[in-house]
Amino acid sequence: MAQHKRLLILLDPGRGFDRAVIEGVVQHARSMGMGTLLRQHLPPREDVPDLELTAIITSVADARAERRLRRLGIPAVNVSTWQAGVKLPSVTVDNEAIGRVGARYLMDRAFTTFGFYGSHKTLFAHARGEAFATALAEAGHPCHRFHSPAEVPWQEEVDMLAAWLEQLPRPAAIMADNDDAGRHVVEVLQRLDIAVPEQVAVLGVDNDAIICETAMPPLSSIDTGAHRIGEEAVAMALRLTTGEADKSESQRIEPRGVVTRRFTEVVAVADEMAARALNYIREHADSPIDVSDVLRHVPLSRRTLERRFTAAVGRSPSQEIRRAHVERAAWLLAFTDWELQRVAFESGFRSFRHFATVFREEMGRPPTAYRREHRA
Repeated sequence: MAQHKRLLILLDPGRGFDRAVIEGVVQHARSMGMGTLLRQHLPPREDVPDLELTAIITSVADARAERRLRRLGIPAVNVSTWQAGVKLPSVTVDNEAIGRVGARYLMDRAFTTFGFYGSHKTLFAHARGEAFATALAEAGHPCHRFHSPAEVPWQEEVDMLAAWLEQLPRPAAIMADNDDAGRHVVEVLQRLDIAVPEQVAVLGVDNDAIICETAMPPLSSIDTGAHRIGEEAVAMALRLTTGEADKSESQRIEPRGVVTRRFTEVVAVADEMAARALNYIREHADSPIDVSDVLRHVPLSRRTLERRFTAAVGRSPSQEIRRAHVERAAWLLAFTDWELQRVAFESGFRSFRHFATVFREEMGRPPTAYRREHRA
């Protein structure tokens, strides 16, 4: 491909998701010897020929924007799930998988009251909320849901959200449809003088570092795999230019996992001794602990601990230790370049062989396959 050919990126660098997609696009385009041009808005039609564009990677919000792109006659790939009905080739997040990941993550922290907060107008908010509620229902938990109503003044929406949050049984865990929504929930909770995360834990989506790290305390969030979306969008764009891809092709990228920050480090267990044991296990997921180590920090007999812990958490202490080790290993596989032996050691496993066996039993595939699926 000629060096002067380049991709037009029509995304907003002010949004965390878009920034991660842009990074993926730029890195992969450079590896293919292509240039990139970043704009937030489509240039005038008469200016497009001078840009010598190979393809366009963009976020299509409505049918009007899609029609404008089609009139240019340049291959375009959509990377958003704002609205249904977009017919362009697409590489997007897997919203249903995001909802399931959020539900499992919060259930693992022993909450029994759950809420979902989302926008009324976006496809992704609806899809994530539906999948979140379905996963909870399958585990026997109801889901309290609040979607911002359309065409309501800002202050009225804040008051409605506040009323919903006040009636929510506590302790509770709330998943928001993205990090902006998560921060909004946090601000309203603080206005209501409801302790966060002690009374209400909040989980966002997109892992926007600016939003998450400036929240107080920092906000946990689901990494959607946006960087990989950018890479795969470039690959699809190139296939479109050569006729190797169908114009209706679509690809969904699974989330990489949850980036845990202070907002969801709490566990919702009423039994103080069980909660102490659970926190100890979580805090030592990188160490080769067993039940005897837990007993040294919880003044109970083994039989009593087993009984009370299982009643409170739904798993035995040994099952929870195994689960914590595997959860940490999965995170390290997705978010680091560490060799597998180091991942095993840093996840509390005493040997690589034991790590490989346990990981496959718990996750349904070996560590190498899991890494390939979740790495950008």
